[in-house]
Order: sequence, then structure tokens, then C-alpha cells
Amino acid sequence: MMNKVELLAPAGDFDSLIAAVSQGANAIYIGGPLFGARAYAHNFTIEDIHHAVEYAHLRGVRIFVTVNTLIYDEEIGQVLDYIKQLYEAQVDALLIQDIGLLNLVRTLYPDLEIHISTQMTLHSPYGLDYFERLGVKRIVLSRECSVEEIKTICASTSMEVEVFVHGALCVCYSGQCHMSGNIGGRSGNRGQCAQPCRLKYQLVEDGHIIGDKTYLSPKDLMVLYHIDELIDAGVASFKIEGRMKKPEYVAAAVRTYRNAIDHKEPQPQDILDLKQMFNRDYTTGWIFNDPRIVAGDFSGHHGIIIGQAISYSKKFKTVRIKLNGDLKQGDSILFEEIDAGRPVNKMMIKGKLVNSAQKGDIVDIEFNQPVYKGNVRKTVSVDTIKRLQGYINEPHTFRMMDLTLDIEIGKPMKLTGTVDGSIKTIIDDTPIEEASKQPTSKERLIQQLKKMGGTIYHPGIIDVTGDENGFVPIKIVNEMRRNIIQEFDDEFAHKIIHKPSDDITLKAPYKSDKTLETIVIVSTIEQLKIALSEGFKTYISYDARILNKCLDCFAAFNQQPGFVLPRIVRAGDYKALCRLTENDYRFIVNEFSMYEKLKDRDIIIGTGFNVINSYTSSAFAHPAIISYECDHDHIVKINQYSDVYEIVYGRDENMISEHCVISQHYFKEKRPHCGQCQKHKYQLIDHKGAYYPIKTDEHCRMHILNKSIRQIPMTKNLPSVIILTTENSKQAESILKIYHKNNLE
Repeated sequence: MMNKVELLAPAGDFDSLIAAVSQGANAIYIGGPLFGARAYAHNFTIEDIHHAVEYAHLRGVRIFVTVNTLIYDEEIGQVLDYIKQLYEAQVDALLIQDIGLLNLVRTLYPDLEIHISTQMTLHSPYGLDYFERLGVKRIVLSRECSVEEIKTICASTSMEVEVFVHGALCVCYSGQCHMSGNIGGRSGNRGQCAQPCRLKYQLVEDGHIIGDKTYLSPKDLMVLYHIDELIDAGVASFKIEGRMKKPEYVAAAVRTYRNAIDHKEPQPQDILDLKQMFNRDYTTGWIFNDPRIVAGDFSGHHGIIIGQAISYSKKFKTVRIKLNGDLKQGDSILFEEIDAGRPVNKMMIKGKLVNSAQKGDIVDIEFNQPVYKGNVRKTVSVDTIKRLQGYINEPHTFRMMDLTLDIEIGKPMKLTGTVDGSIKTIIDDTPIEEASKQPTSKERLIQQLKKMGGTIYHPGIIDVTGDENGFVPIKIVNEMRRNIIQEFDDEFAHKIIHKPSDDITLKAPYKSDKTLETIVIVSTIEQLKIALSEGFKTYISYDARILNKCLDCFAAFNQQPGFVLPRIVRAGDYKALCRLTENDYRFIVNEFSMYEKLKDRDIIIGTGFNVINSYTSSAFAHPAIISYECDHDHIVKINQYSDVYEIVYGRDENMISEHCVISQHYFKEKRPHCGQCQKHKYQLIDHKGAYYPIKTDEHCRMHILNKSIRQIPMTKNLPSVIILTTENSKQAESILKIYHKNNLE
């Protein structure tokens, strides 16, 4: 028997919320005015959120609010005030990324349901005990998890598991992307992502451009035909992406997935509606191991192909198109050859203006840029929008109401209603009189009680009991029905689900009395030798392929081996790392499975945890390397309350991805262990001419490094980290000698 699952829809504004609710969403996730991962969506004011909760709760739908950005120390007071307002608004749950904030909320509001955002980068059954101990209700998995991994995770935890089933994919593991912040100062972890991954790049091999149109931009996820597999895997919630999308997009997606969950065959029109509202072409994603995640053509809305450009008139500035689909005035089109388009304002057939054209017609469309060939795509359909708006605006009911009218001569009438287990009674003041002629029939009374049009209720069991020879004023029956409906409306819309706790004690920040020394993180054996020869406490990024050489090198310099563990540890990687941790080595830990394994040992918290405030640092009770997101002033403040390191030299890791642009270039898909990356050095060039080095690891994950190198002076009493990535031996030696001198001073 299949589990009952939640269909979770996005809403960037109230119209989208109405659309989602109307088409059968069980829950809606929204962003408020602060601290949400979609800062550029319309989002909801606090007043809007109150209205949203009332609207949704009345209809049996839950409201989740995203508070899933990283929080600086100076923002803690503001975010807690904000969460207090959300708590009082009776929102059903919060989505959180920041560990420090998570701990604070669990302490201050123990009855507030917490969901761990996909920004927390959870992708393994190991390490989930951390969140279970905190009383977290749900985890949102990384989009990179396969259905087999999802099934294992669901079976390994008491927490609910939520997965994305439709919409935009990030090419980077969510929560581990610093590309937007480093390129333009708009941090993806702070809700301001500028989506540089959607731009066109050039691929460079050994200094030569080999790919003039290289895209990182993934297709859109669609697992519509795999719903039963995910239900069987134990998934509790199916999440649709799209808080930046239009209400009609939300309606189309929710409608289609609602039908699929309810075992109704997807209709061709529903799929067409989805495509026309927005798509970058579709993929089943990493969930179902699609090797062609990235389309490789262009990153915008693909719409549907409705014809071919066949010629261009420079004199009239019109494109001639042979249609293989319908086109109307008001639709928008895109010319694939030049990745540009426009709304269709004027359309002509044989020089005559028309407002519509059909398959087989040849039409001329005004367009200033020459277009001579290529697919023409319809990206906006006025008919589709009109149809979807009709779905949204048609009457909908959400709850069933049973009514029993009790009639007894000489006594007031009593109307009892039952909705979802709640019982209410309305008693009229007027005693019922015996009918002098024709008594009011039971059938007529039932007919009146069933009149629930314009409300959210549909009639269930409607009955009339008691004396059958009474005269019952229909006006009073109608009024009683309206009154009992209003009472149920008030109960469901204003239900109190949170009760503040009186006994609250916040933990003091963690600060040890240890003296921390400068450390060096290296990537190669050559860099390791140089760092050890300079006398630095050194860690090397773990790679099983060079493990024995690493151990020999540490032994040669009589230093305890130190390893930086990966930011991504899938279930298949975990066992090998556990064998490594059985040894007396030093470790920098970057994700929760290894943290849970090593939390009782002397470890360092790595950049994978995105520590940017003292509450997060204190939550781990270990020294932490502060996130790339922090500037020097922030780090100095955090150091007052926590043991932290500042990165003084190194290239930030902008992105880590299961996609590979190298494999994509050569094979048009991801071919694990193709070996190309071992033969050459690769970079990406952006539209401004900046170079981004590419590294790959033993698991064929692609790491894109920042274009520039972070390089700042060491600060007294603030432990430093030097990170070597692409530096050759000569560069590494020069850098370390400079910092060695500074360290001694």
C-alpha cells in the first residue's frame, strides 16, 4: 500500500498561493520580507503572511516559510524578532539553513516545526542523528540524490524526507555555491543569487579554447512519470520549485502532479501547459541517473517549437516563418538561432494582417534582427494562460461538512455540523410550531442545508431528525446554515497551533582556552612536501588515489597526517572514509556524516559548514574555518566568542558539481571516469574574460575555483589558513615563505 504524500507548492505572491491551493497543493512554501533564499521574488509582508495562513488553514493547507539564508551575528536579533512574528502568525513550519539559527529556534520555540533546507547539503543516511537530536521534523535532500539513496535515507531516519520533483535545478550542490557571491557580490547563500551558472562560458584546455558555447545551466527537473517509485521509496513530500514563477506556472505544475499522485494519467494538454509556462527542456535529474543534465544549447525558457525561420526581409524587417503549430497575436516567440525573441504584435499572411495562424501557414513577423533559419519557439501562449486562469478561478471546495437538523415541536431547532472531526452546534431561539396545514418536508430542508455554494465546503451526510409535522421557516434554516459555516471558518482560519514556552535558557557561546596555530591546506604531493618543509601544520585534501604517497610524505617529515575530508560524502564514500578515520590522523570535517563520526575527537570544522556567526561556531564546539561568505571584520567579531580560523590566502571553491563540462564537451553527457581531466588542465572563461580553474576529484565531481586569489595579511591573535590549489611548486614555496615569515613575526 502506498504512503500518503504531501504535494508542496511554491508561492512568490498571494496570486500564486491561490493558484497552488486551487489545484490541490497540500502545503505551500513562501518567503517573507527577510532571510529567504529568493530575495528577488515578490515575497510576503508579515501582514500578507497572516492572510496567507488564514486563507490556507481554512482550506486545510499548511504554510511553510523559508528562513534559509546564512545569518551574520549582527542580524541575529533581527531574525529572532522576525521568527517571533512568524510564530505568532501560526505558520506551520520554518525552512532553515543556518545551524546557529536552528539551535536558537529549537531552544526558543520548541513546538515550532523545523525543516532543514536543501541548502544544508544533506545527501546521506549518515549524520542525520545530529538533526534528530535537535527535534527536526523534516529534511530536504540535495537534488543530487538518486532514488536508491533516497530510499536508504528514508529507511534510516524517523524524520520526514522531502525531495524536489519539478522545476529548476542548480548545477552546484545547494549550499556549497559561492560563484554568484564571488563574481558579483550577490551571495546565493544569502538569497541573492545572480545565477552566473546560466550564462555562456568558453572551455579552455591547456590554454586553448575548445568549447565556444559551454553551459553549466541544467535542464528543468521533471519526474512526473516516476511518482510511484518515489512514493514507494518513502518520500513524505514532493516539492515543486518556482517561487519566482507566475501563478499560471504554479497552477499547471500543481494540477499535473496532483493528478499523478492521485493516479490519474497525465494528459497531453497538461504536459503542453507545463512546457509553455516555463521549461529549459526536461530531465529526470540525478534522481534517476540522467547523464544529460545540461542541455548545452541555451539556458532560457524553451517553450515549444512552433515553426522554422525560412527567410528575412531587410526592407520590411520581418521574419518569415513556416508554422508547425498554432500562433496567435499576443503570444511570444523566440528565435533559437540568435536566442532572442518578442511578443507577436503584428502577423501577416501574404501581406494581410491576421490575429491567428495555424499549422502549415507561412507568416511574417516584425523583428529588427536578421533571422534566416532555425527553430522558432512559442514561449508565451495567451490561450494557455487563459485556460489556467480559468482553472484557478473556478469554484473549489476543500472540506466536507455533515449536518443534522433536529426538530422538536415547542423547542428551538438545533443544527449540528461536523467537519474534519470538529463538531459545532447552532440553536435558534424560536420554538418550532406544529404545522396548521402542510408541514415542512424533510426533503426540502435537506435541499436547503446542502446549499453550500460559494463556500469551501461540500455537503456530506445531511439529515433531518425529530418531529415531521412541524412548520420550519426556511429563512431561519438558511441563517443557521450560514452561521455554522462561519463558525467553522473562524475555527480553521484562526486555529492556534503554537503555545510559547516559559522556561527558556540559551547556551553560552563556546570558546576554549586552546592556542590555535596557522595551518596550511594543500592539494598535491608537491605542495605537501613544501608545506611540511616550511614547518607548517599541514592538511591535504583527501584523495584515495594518492593516500599512500601522502602518508609516506607525512612520515618523512615526522608530522601526524592531516586530511581535509570532502564536502560531499555519499553513502558509497562513507565506508572508505570510516576506515581512514580509524587511524590517529588529524581531520578537517566538511559535512555531517563525518562530523557525527568524529565529533568526539580533536577536529576542525571546514568551510563546507558555512560558519558565518558565533552561534553556528559554538554549535559545533570545535574550532572552525570561517566561511568564504565572511569578511575580515565579521571574523574578528566571531573570534571574540568562538575558536575560528581566517583564510588569508587561497582560491575560493566557487562550486562543486556532479556535472562535468569536460565530459559534456567530448561526449555530450556525463561519462564517469572518462579520463580526459587527467590528461589536460582545464579552465572556464566567462563573458568578461575571467578565467576559472577546474579541478576534478576521484569521484568525477567537478570543482570550479574562483578567478582571483584571496590574499590578506595575517592578524595577530586570529589563527590563519593558507590554501594551495593550482599553485605549482615554485609558487607554493614563494607563498609559504612569505607567510612563514609573517607567522614568526
